[in-house]
Amino acid sequence: ARAASLLVDLEDVEGLVDVCLITAANFRVKGANNRKYDISDDGALFPWENGLYHKKMELSTGNNASGTSGKTMVLGTNVTLPDAVDTCYSIIFFYMSKFLNSFDEREKMMGEQMVSVCSFKQSDTVFLHAFFDHMLNNNHKDVLLRVISPELEKWLVNKQKDFPDLLMNYYQIQEKGFEAGQVA
Repeated sequence: ARAASLLVDLEDVEGLVDVCLITAANFRVKGANNRKYDISDDGALFPWENGLYHKKMELSTGNNASGTSGKTMVLGTNVTLPDAVDTCYSIIFFYMSKFLNSFDEREKMMGEQMVSVCSFKQSDTVFLHAFFDHMLNNNHKDVLLRVISPELEKWLVNKQKDFPDLLMNYYQIQEKGFEAGQVA
């Protein structure tokens, strides 16, 4: 979050998105319980990462020398890998919404630039779907529908039951009148 704040001060929103997505990728582990965050990484830590991340509480089955159980409880350290990924995404979405909702033209432009940068992350469909959801659920539908992305079109097809006019509006904004007529 501190690095993101510094990048915002430098008005480097592309760097902010890249840093957050690279950090999120470091928390994805192949074979994790939540396949939403599954990638081909083996999950091994680099030597410089030792002691950097919070670990879940570990249980020990015996008593230690002082006669107490080996169960150690440390508050605030039960962060899961999906929590870390979601936090990285949330940093992006926080600044994006802040800028898009701003009255300052410079910040609005930075928000539009963040949308553009995020929409080109075609290889990360988990992030793209979270990005699309955020835009839709935070009153940025008008900006979302201007995004040109084959992944967005697929996502909108899947959202048709909940938002029946969204795909048609997308086609209209993208000046695809024939497709808009087909889904109307």
